[in-house]
Amino acid sequence: LIDDPNELLQLGYLPLTQNVEVLPKHLPEGFRKACLMARDRHQLKPDDIDWLLPHYSSEGFRQPLMDGLKEGDFQIPEERWFTNLKWKGNTGSASIYIILEELMKSGRVKEGDRLVCAVPESSRFSFAILHLTAVGPSSPANG
Repeated sequence: LIDDPNELLQLGYLPLTQNVEVLPKHLPEGFRKACLMARDRHQLKPDDIDWLLPHYSSEGFRQPLMDGLKEGDFQIPEERWFTNLKWKGNTGSASIYIILEELMKSGRVKEGDRLVCAVPESSRFSFAILHLTAVGPSSPANG
């Protein structure tokens, strides 16, 4: 147990900023591993997933993330990816909620559609994977 906050900071447990130099290496690798772990644990197949909602901070990560899934034999076609980074920007910890709300309000989600949200915490390279099933129709009117 470490009680000294300065020691915790020095050891990297309380990063105050994102180390963008290591993101290109660790983000795609962590994303691939998290998705493959979810796939194996829950017997998911790419065809089972109607929408992949990945959060990433830069469009430069999109292709490496796609390549990682292809490498892991878990390729989800690009037309089933939904992100709003180009028009909303990186909204940090709120990103996945904003992405999910926007997709639901678009009217493209049908009852029974299966959505997988991939959310990194990139200062420590941990991931959360959410697997959701739509239970009712979505439309711009009823969101």
